[in-house]
Amino acid sequence: MDHPDIGAIFDSMASHSFRTGIITNGDRLVKSPELVDRVLAYGDWVRFSVDGFTEPTYRRVHGRKDISYQDLKAMIASIAARADGTTKVGVKILISRLNADDALLALGEALEMGVDYLQYKFLGFPERLVLDEDATVRLSEQIQDQIRGAPPPLVAELVPAYKGVVMRQEKCLMTFLHPVVDWDGEIYVCAFFEHRKKRHSIGNIHDGGFLRHWFSERHLEVFGAIDPATCVPNCPMLRYNPVIDYIAKDHYRFRYI
Repeated sequence: MDHPDIGAIFDSMASHSFRTGIITNGDRLVKSPELVDRVLAYGDWVRFSVDGFTEPTYRRVHGRKDISYQDLKAMIASIAARADGTTKVGVKILISRLNADDALLALGEALEMGVDYLQYKFLGFPERLVLDEDATVRLSEQIQDQIRGAPPPLVAELVPAYKGVVMRQEKCLMTFLHPVVDWDGEIYVCAFFEHRKKRHSIGNIHDGGFLRHWFSERHLEVFGAIDPATCVPNCPMLRYNPVIDYIAKDHYRFRYI
């Protein structure tokens, strides 16, 4: 969102009938409200990483003194009101030692903003910022109590943290359906892989475009070198692997990939 030509990027995607999903802290939309029209016109969903629902916590978590939670809240509420259900709007709090006191404020704030969904998640690393187990369990129970009482149409969910023991032994087939192009053009086979700069870049779109690298021997080499034991615990891609297994067995379905 900080790209100087982000407006033109939106327009280019729209000219090819692409729809967008956006995860953002919202800062650029606060500073450049004219971009909101594009988000609403071309976006299927937009999720705001708020992570703090009071001014001191919001600034502490994001490490800046020149931002305002109230400005962000007003902007999100405006988008939610204008979206009218066409563009789904959500907010998220990644709970850590920095913002645990704000976690129980999230539901009320989300209701005031009028968003479609609220997501809670506990930070899994670095260890120095992770809540201890007792505090996590206690706060999780309080959050679940709030979620059970959340009035519709708001959808609230507590999702697992990326921590724990990695049990995976086979390679994740989602790497062939979920590539990531980073801001500098580097192409990666997964967004949830440690040490990606060294081990799982397959090339750069500025060097011959995306497909040149996607169909290259380098792509197969990177996939073959992935050690499933180093994957992120509770990776959100794991839920899709049974679907991909099914597609792989019905070969005719490959024409749709």
